[in-house]
Amino acid sequence: MSILSLLTPLIAPVAKIFEKREDRKNATIAIKGKIAAAEMSGTQSVKLSKAEWELAGQKLQGETWKDEFITIVVFSPFVTALVGAVLSVFGMPELSQASVEMMTQIAGMNIDYGQLLYITALAGLGLRAWKK
Repeated sequence: MSILSLLTPLIAPVAKIFEKREDRKNATIAIKGKIAAAEMSGTQSVKLSKAEWELAGQKLQGETWKDEFITIVVFSPFVTALVGAVLSVFGMPELSQASVEMMTQIAGMNIDYGQLLYITALAGLGLRAWKK
């Protein structure tokens, strides 16, 4: 058994990280090239692959807090209900009563809150809740 065969399982994951980084760099260069070609030809649209589109979106989303804001807003009734339930055990039912009222209002808006939580949680993890 050679040393190379022992080191290959250890080196392979590190090599994949560098390969992925190089792929992202090449995709970024391709996106910039497509945009420059469209600007030179006067075209109003650019055709990007799914991977290129997601990479461009990630670059733009790195500078915004909108995802975090949406997550906080969507999860606040759930967190309020959870904290209210814990506090009601210790003799402070006010927050629990407020969370019941909040959930009643959400139910009155005909929103599937469980589905909304599911989609928001998956989006926070970078997964898609539905397929196109």
